[in-house]
Amino acid sequence: MCFCDLPLSNIVNHIDTYGSYGIGLTKDWGRRNAINPIIYLERDSTLSRSMNEIVREAYGRSELRRVFEIISYIKPYSGRFEKTGGNVTFYDEREWRHVPSIQLRENPLSFDNKVQEKITAGQFHLPQYRLSFTPDDIKYLVVQNDQEIIELSAKIDRIKGERYTHNALIRLKSRIITIKMIKEDI
Repeated sequence: MCFCDLPLSNIVNHIDTYGSYGIGLTKDWGRRNAINPIIYLERDSTLSRSMNEIVREAYGRSELRRVFEIISYIKPYSGRFEKTGGNVTFYDEREWRHVPSIQLRENPLSFDNKVQEKITAGQFHLPQYRLSFTPDDIKYLVVQNDQEIIELSAKIDRIKGERYTHNALIRLKSRIITIKMIKEDI
């Protein structure tokens, strides 16, 4: 699961690339859930070469869990973005990740076709690795426009109305903002 550590004032380019919806969570929530910033590597850097050597050595010793943990927190500094087909500077995302510690019995670097089909179909669930949060963990709920504020508020009442206190629901709904608000504020 990936997160970005972006202040609202820096989010406009991110919105243009990734879409107009989001949940802003507190950094304390991230720390409590073992979320960590990733390492961006420039392709031909000394660090990149060293990391490649470490991964190859660990893989050669069949330390697959360590290989998986290392490569799960690495991303190129820049490169081709598949969604748009253009080149982007991934470093601008200020990405953090949650990679649960999984006891691997098989090679994590390859999936058989059945597992890949389940992942693609959205049928591959590992509930023990879910991240949860409370209304107090939420800083922002980002939607496109004012009409969606009304719709999201109604959904919050319908879905969470019996689970949270009246005051918690009011605080949560007060954190809904629109893309327009963000763009006008910068």
